[in-house]
Amino acid sequence: MRFIEIKKHGKGKIFITSELNDDMSLLRFKDTAGSVTNEIIFRLFEGFKTAKQEGTGIGLAFCKFTMQSFGGDISANCVDADCIEFVLSFPKVI
Repeated sequence: MRFIEIKKHGKGKIFITSELNDDMSLLRFKDTAGSVTNEIIFRLFEGFKTAKQEGTGIGLAFCKFTMQSFGGDISANCVDADCIEFVLSFPKVI
């Protein structure tokens, strides 16, 4: 859906990076299309809440539940004033 926002705004890119720290592997997705607020991010992972006309609001809540069930997590942050970054954290496998 964010590709629709990129097209609608006529700008934006998606950046994907990875990193390792002592106990987790991180995968970051940064979307620069803009128009994201902290209020939107605050509610992203609440189940059955959506701003879309056709949607259930379960997608990101399910993703978070699934990541946590494997010992990881997913979070979202507002970066660069109005862009969004999702961070998926996975436990290191030895």
